[in-house]
Amino acid sequence: MNGARVVVPLCVLSVAMVLAVARSAYAATEAVIVPHGVVTPGAVITVALRGWSPGTITVGTCGNAARRGSQDCALQGDVAVAIRRGVPAAVNVTVEPPPVPCPCVVRATTATGDVVRTAPIRIQGVPNGPVLTDAASARELVAVTARVDDDRTWSAPVVGALAGPSRRTLVLSLRNRGDVTLDGLTVSGRVGRTADDGTPFTAPALQAIAPGDVAVVRVPIALGAPAFGRYTVSGAVYGLAAPASFRVNTSNDPWLLELLPALALLAFAQVLRARARTKARNTEVISTTDWTT
Repeated sequence: MNGARVVVPLCVLSVAMVLAVARSAYAATEAVIVPHGVVTPGAVITVALRGWSPGTITVGTCGNAARRGSQDCALQGDVAVAIRRGVPAAVNVTVEPPPVPCPCVVRATTATGDVVRTAPIRIQGVPNGPVLTDAASARELVAVTARVDDDRTWSAPVVGALAGPSRRTLVLSLRNRGDVTLDGLTVSGRVGRTADDGTPFTAPALQAIAPGDVAVVRVPIALGAPAFGRYTVSGAVYGLAAPASFRVNTSNDPWLLELLPALALLAFAQVLRARARTKARNTEVISTTDWTT
């Protein structure tokens, strides 16, 4: 009798363990299957869903390997599909560029988000960047230093001294601190009296930057006439999960233009002196003529 009392709980426990293992094994069978190769933004691809429990599944494209959830995904292109038991499911999805760089994936998730599966996909024109697992700053992954070089042409000193339009070169150094090659990066910004206004400028897309490498970018900028005083050159490197900003100052000292009032006064004084001398000579001639007469 006592043996029966022991056997029954053991059997119940064994059945529960088998059901739990079976349930976990079934849960692990959810899969997302996407076409191979590179796809272009706007293309429609067929995504197959296998092993999902009945319910509504949302499918869409994401960057950053969808590590941070919906903030990495192009939610405007998400498509919902109803899964029925025992019926294979497939859905047509329009490939939308994600708001963050690749690695890109097609993500499928249940309505409650308790089951999420992804499949890698290559989207043409979307840059590749480091995978972020939190809100880490892009500056932690890409070190950006900036400086402004003066114009080296022979006429630059004269033009600058007269407050004429002056050319400068923004020199950016970008060091890849991550472990993923960065490509598709772009630089844009503005130059003006403050960081909030001024003349915009852009640079062509940068070459890929391997982990640990440094890329040097030279961007021509201009200080419009009359160029005088201090200027702020600000902008950011785009194509990362978050823009890496930079800011540097430059200036132009129109020293020759500043001397012009003094030079004008000296010239005016010389004119007055010359007139006084001429008048004195004329007066002397008249006086001599009267005496002779």
